[in-house]
Amino acid sequence: MRTRLPTPDSRLPTPDSRLPTPDSRPLDLSPMRPLVLLLFVFAGCTQRPPGRGDSAAATAARDPWTDLPPLPCSAEVGRTVTGEGVGPVRVGASAGDVGRRCPSSDTTLSLGEGLAERALVVSVAGGVVIALTTGDTAAVADTIRRVIVPGPGFRTAGGVGVGSTVGELRRAHGPLCADIGEGSVVAAARSLPGISFETSTDYASVVPRQAELTSAAPVPDTAHVTQMWVVGEGKTLCK
Repeated sequence: MRTRLPTPDSRLPTPDSRLPTPDSRPLDLSPMRPLVLLLFVFAGCTQRPPGRGDSAAATAARDPWTDLPPLPCSAEVGRTVTGEGVGPVRVGASAGDVGRRCPSSDTTLSLGEGLAERALVVSVAGGVVIALTTGDTAAVADTIRRVIVPGPGFRTAGGVGVGSTVGELRRAHGPLCADIGEGSVVAAARSLPGISFETSTDYASVVPRQAELTSAAPVPDTAHVTQMWVVGEGKTLCK
């Protein structure tokens, strides 16, 4: 008896199962929490390293949560966040060099100030980080000026990352300072220059106590780190 093989079309996903197409409008990060940001990141990282071809059907059927691009830069870097960045994704580095080294995707986003900023979404060490670049055109947007860690997985040398509490940040890195930036309450450790920690602290509760932010007194230990911002070791939030 002859077995009938399925036709190629029978294995294709239905149109409704295709991955979403990134919106052409800038991504507004100010009200978004890390999970929503990660959904955008995984949907946007479609660039594959040379040598791995994908058919349209395979690309459409890929699950962005379980079938991330291969990570040629993962074997040589760790997941430690320093005041300079994560592995090759470092403040001052060439975005072009990083893009050739790690799977990445160009995008634009908004940090809550109404301005679209150029950025590079990078897969590194099994996770995703976002590198903001300088300039407003592709020709000049080649230097990384800030690295955003939007989700868990990457941590400081003291073990603090997205999802950690402010209390854990204090115990791991000592006294903190804080400020209000881009619609959020941001903390930093004096012993850890170059890294700021966006927190879940209620913005309205801090506004009347801004004079106390130099010691981060209004930021409770129970608040959580929601993002990490790397701006370079020569810069610090603490005066």
